Amino acid sequence: MVRGRDDTPALEDLQGYGAAKDWALALVEEVARVRRGEITADALESAVFFGVPGTGKTSLARAIAQGARLPLIVTSVAEWFANSPGHLDSVIKQANGFYDQLLAAAPCIGFLDELDALPNRATLSARGADWWLPVITNNLLKIDQVRAARSGVILLAATNHLERIDAALLRPGRFDRQFEIEPPDEASLRGILRQHLGDDLTGVDLTAAARLGAGATGAVAVGWIRAARRRARAAARALTLEDLSPRLLRPTRARWRCCGRPRFTRRRMGWRRCGSG
Repeated sequence: MVRGRDDTPALEDLQGYGAAKDWALALVEEVARVRRGEITADALESAVFFGVPGTGKTSLARAIAQGARLPLIVTSVAEWFANSPGHLDSVIKQANGFYDQLLAAAPCIGFLDELDALPNRATLSARGADWWLPVITNNLLKIDQVRAARSGVILLAATNHLERIDAALLRPGRFDRQFEIEPPDEASLRGILRQHLGDDLTGVDLTAAARLGAGATGAVAVGWIRAARRRARAAARALTLEDLSPRLLRPTRARWRCCGRPRFTRRRMGWRRCGSG
């Protein structure tokens, strides 16, 4: 069982999640309504978050758990293999243990990371089908069991490849909704930087840094901040905006430049004169 980490931002403070955040905020409110007895737990939807790596899909699941004040129970297909001999029956038992834990802990949130590790039956080879079909079918049945219990279990999942997910997993009644988490726009990236900088660069306009980093994911932006702090620590000084500049943090390829007086560079087949400009 995993509860939201102390460094997980509050759900309302998350930047750049679009429709997924709107749905998450509504979900948290519905959990509160279930607690007050205004609606029943079967009104709670489950969802898959998809998108390129580093866009914060896991962070969103953690923030939902924090906001809803529910325990977060996390698993993955890789974990089922790692915690077992890897035989068919042992992998299925690991999966069943996850779903049984959800029912025992209800109300709670179950998070299945890297959902595409469960193969799509439409693309399985004949040889792969012999092994994977029981695993996939078992997961479908266990998800049905969890949802039918109406005990307040919310299933969330994440994947980088929604197109690889078996269609049966994405139908209403299993994972009802699918939300793409895209890299943040400039305004959201600026908000992410501000959020993770904490007390550093207070009052400094981060627009230029966010503009330089256009197209980066939130995880990349957090990496800039870590690298910037290392630079400042190494120089025994306070963090500066120049430390944070994504352009400065990107490795550049060394270039030979000729300037000033004429110079000569060596080539494989002889010497070549460089211009003086």
